[in-house]
Amino acid sequence: IKIRGHFEATEGEQVWLNFDTNKFHFFETKSGSAIVT
Repeated sequence: IKIRGHFEATEGEQVWLNFDTNKFHFFETKSGSAIVT
């Protein structure tokens, strides 16, 4: 599942954020999308 999101990161950086204990959101800097896994 891809969800549009906004975030800031250095170029080429991959950012993992833990929004809760069950879901992780992976932000891809090149596509500017957030993938819920």
